[in-house]
Amino acid sequence: MDRRTFITRTVATGAAIGPLAAAAQAMADDAADPAATRFRLAYAPHPGMFRHHAGDGIVDQIRFAADQGFHAWEDNGMLGREVAEQERIGSVLRELGMTMGVF
Repeated sequence: MDRRTFITRTVATGAAIGPLAAAAQAMADDAADPAATRFRLAYAPHPGMFRHHAGDGIVDQIRFAADQGFHAWEDNGMLGREVAEQERIGSVLRELGMTMGVF
């Protein structure tokens, strides 16, 4: 292969791969920080949806949901919980800037 063909092909390959590498880096940056963007709509997960990721504790699940971009929480069984637990949940929601959905 002569030098001219080699340089032409190398430059063409670099030009073709460059945008792909930039796109892959952008996707990796987005995947690394899911909380970088919060959901625009108030999607409200409920207790138990994230127990495999955050454990069985409802407060830990709320914190995990906030880390994933949720800014609302729904707990249909809230009235059946002890008052101390309701207050703890409320304080965590206020701390994280989240709202409570239907309960």
